[in-house]
Amino acid sequence: MVAGCKVPATTAETVSFTLTGALKATSSLSMWLTNGTISFAKMADLEVTDGSFHVELPRDTMITLSTTTGQVKGVT
Repeated sequence: MVAGCKVPATTAETVSFTLTGALKATSSLSMWLTNGTISFAKMADLEVTDGSFHVELPRDTMITLSTTTGQVKGVT
C-alpha cells in the first residue's frame, strides 16, 4: 500500500537557493525527480553560478539534489 501526501495539491513554482561556505564553490548539482508517476528519475544537472541556482518545480513533485556524480537508480 502506498500512502499519498495529505496536503493539498500545489502549483508549479520556481525555487531559488544560495549555497554558502564550502558548498559555494560547487559548479553543478545532480538532480533526481520523483512524483506520482516517476520514481527517482535522473534529470539534467543544475548549473550553479556563484553559489546560486534556481529550480522549476512541477506540481506535486519532489526533487533530490546532490554534489556527487555517477549514481544510478537502484533496482529490486
